[in-house]
Amino acid sequence: MNNNISRTCRPLIAAVMAPLFLMACGGGDGNSSGVFDAVDSNIALASKGSSTTASYDAGAAPSLIDGDRTAAASWSGNVSNDSVTIDFGRERFVRNLRLYTNSVASSAANADIEIEFQPNSGAWQTTGYDSAVDVPCNTYTAGADDQYCTFSSRIRARRIRLTITAPSIEVAAIALYELEATGY
Repeated sequence: MNNNISRTCRPLIAAVMAPLFLMACGGGDGNSSGVFDAVDSNIALASKGSSTTASYDAGAAPSLIDGDRTAAASWSGNVSNDSVTIDFGRERFVRNLRLYTNSVASSAANADIEIEFQPNSGAWQTTGYDSAVDVPCNTYTAGADDQYCTFSSRIRARRIRLTITAPSIEVAAIALYELEATGY
């Protein structure tokens, strides 16, 4: 008799336990923020799901997320306050930013390019090496063709916006080649 109950209950136990086992293992759609997502990489790449919008020359904006750091493809504004926005497709955790450009002036006192980020919802926040920004860089370097900012802790960001703030007469001379956002 005990053997018959065991044979009858086994399929029932398997049917009940299998979904519980799958739920405990994650069973997500691949877009979760699980352990495997915690490896840092350039999350701004189009191949990682990022996209761009721009207030001017939207056709050239994808050059900022194509992986090409050279001046061969770039985006430039037309008038002061033209901007390009990189949308990661979901909220991410950003450790550092590197902007490849021909303009390395980025501070509250002398800003040619304003860099901002926005979480899933909420206000845009400025970043840079100046204490006058919302989230200052922990370390900042500016080379001949790039600006590099590391944050003291990861920032939550869904979008990053780059705004050309130089006087209108200089805007077209500023070219943005590539944005790298390292994080997960």
